Amino acid sequence: GHMAISLNHRFVDDVSFLSKWILAHLLAWLVGLRGGIALAFGGGRRDLFDEDHFFVFAILIGIGATISVSRGLVVRRKLPSAKRWVLATWLSYLPAIGVVAIMNGLGLANVRPWSDAVMLALIGASVALPQWWLVRERYPDAAVWTPASITGFLCFLWLTKHPSSSISEFVLLATLAGTASASLTGVVLVWLIDKRPLSI
Repeated sequence: GHMAISLNHRFVDDVSFLSKWILAHLLAWLVGLRGGIALAFGGGRRDLFDEDHFFVFAILIGIGATISVSRGLVVRRKLPSAKRWVLATWLSYLPAIGVVAIMNGLGLANVRPWSDAVMLALIGASVALPQWWLVRERYPDAAVWTPASITGFLCFLWLTKHPSSSISEFVLLATLAGTASASLTGVVLVWLIDKRPLSI
C-alpha cells in the first residue's frame, strides 16, 4: 500500500517537474532569443560592432542569461546548489561563445554538416560540464548528463541547414529546437531523481 502510494506520488511529481522544466525552457528561449536579437541589432545601429558577425554571440549571451535563471528556478527543489546552478549555467555559455569564435576563425562554421555537428557537440559539452559538476554532488549516475546535453544540441543541426526567411520564423524554429534539446536533459534529470531510493 505505502509502496503504491509512493510510486504514484513519484510519477505525479515527475510529470509536474518535467512539465515545468519544458515550459521554463520554452519561455527562456523565446525571451533569450528576442533579447539576443535586440542586442545584436541595437549594437549594430550604434556602430558598436558588426551585427552580422556578432549575431550568434548575442544570441548565446541572451539565452545563456535566461536559461540559467529558468533552470535555477526549476531545480531548486531537487538540487540544494540551485544558486550555484544559475552561475554555472551562465558561465558555461562563455566557452560556448569561444567555440563559435574558433570555428568561425577556422572557417568551419556553417560549411559542412560534420563541422556544424562538431561545433554543436562542443557547445553542448561546454554548457553541460559545469552543470554535471553540480548534478554529480547529489546523483551518482550523473555521467549521462553531458552526453544528453550534446545529443540535445544536435537538434540544431537541422536549423543550420534550413535558413529562416524572417526573424519571427528563426525565433520560432530555434525555440522549438531549444525546447526539444532541453526536454532530453529534463528526462535525464527525472531519471536521475528516480534512481534515488523511495522513502516509504
